[in-house]
Amino acid sequence: GCGRSAAQRRPSRYQPSTWNYDIIQSITSATS
Repeated sequence: GCGRSAAQRRPSRYQPSTWNYDIIQSITSATS
């Protein structure tokens, strides 16, 4: 949830790797 929210807040100009990394961080923290 947090990852998606952060991705939506980020402008489209951000590179995919940026929001993708943010989502990965969210998943990592969730699985931990």
